[in-house]
Amino acid sequence: RLIGALQATTMRQPNPLWRDRDALHSGLVTLAALTCTCGLLYGLYLHKVWHTAARAKTKPTQSGSLLVFGKRLVQGSADVDLELRLDRAYALITTEVSPDALYLLGGHTGHDRSEARFMFERLSERGLPPALDVALEDQSIDTLQNLRHARELLQQRGHARAILLSNRYHLARCALLARNLGLDHEVVAAEDDRRLATLGAGRLLREAAFLMWIDVGTRYARGLGLRGMLSRVT
Repeated sequence: RLIGALQATTMRQPNPLWRDRDALHSGLVTLAALTCTCGLLYGLYLHKVWHTAARAKTKPTQSGSLLVFGKRLVQGSADVDLELRLDRAYALITTEVSPDALYLLGGHTGHDRSEARFMFERLSERGLPPALDVALEDQSIDTLQNLRHARELLQQRGHARAILLSNRYHLARCALLARNLGLDHEVVAAEDDRRLATLGAGRLLREAAFLMWIDVGTRYARGLGLRGMLSRVT
């Protein structure tokens, strides 16, 4: 089994959003678009988040490398969402599909162990196939960095297609960012349950706001040729 990780020296951590001019710029543009549409724009993105969450499958339709998104540890342990991601990943690896490789994504978020290292240890305790190629991406602190760093690892290892595994409410953002980064991908849900009560209305509302901000900002930057702003999400 080969375990790899990107070196911290190759990573440039972004400024906090409140200090990042591009993020603030795109936020103001998004707010203006939301105001001009009397809030209807947000409704469209909320529908997109819900639609993606409700329709996502629990098994990929094609082969590829399995990318498992980490989540902030709670007192050094996994919360319910992360446990569901690990359960699904283990089921896919050991009984349902044979991925080209396993990429565990997530850096240090206030604990000694990175999210990626924590996930690897938990899956190893259950028993991973000896021949499975495993890569730890342990330098990222958000979904965009997860995918940007994973793209570099995928290119280094010659893996072309990504299977993105996360909770249902998170999948629309994962898919949008992967598309912006040019990744050939499909999304897979951690949960079997598709009910709104399980998805969580609050989480869907939050994800819709993120999705709108990212997508409107990206379209605006592309339309005006703002390379600095566009570089934040590509």
